[in-house]
Amino acid sequence: MNPVTPHDYTNGLSFFAWLWKSRKFMILAFLLNVFFGCAAYTGYLEYGKELPTLIASLFFGIGVPVVIAVMNVREYLGKKRGIMR
Repeated sequence: MNPVTPHDYTNGLSFFAWLWKSRKFMILAFLLNVFFGCAAYTGYLEYGKELPTLIASLFFGIGVPVVIAVMNVREYLGKKRGIMR
């Protein structure tokens, strides 16, 4: 696990290894949001198909996990280039 370049702040780890080593709570947040989105969509299908339930299921099932994934990828690529935030 040696750095590929002198400014590689990921210690030469691949994305998923870096994610598991340093961002466990982000993985948990991603999975919980997907779970809540699926649960809301199940409620949408089961209880009358109301629009607010559909919006909540799309927000928590797709929107928030995409934002979390983009944040993690952006931070990983920045750390690969030597950018600390």
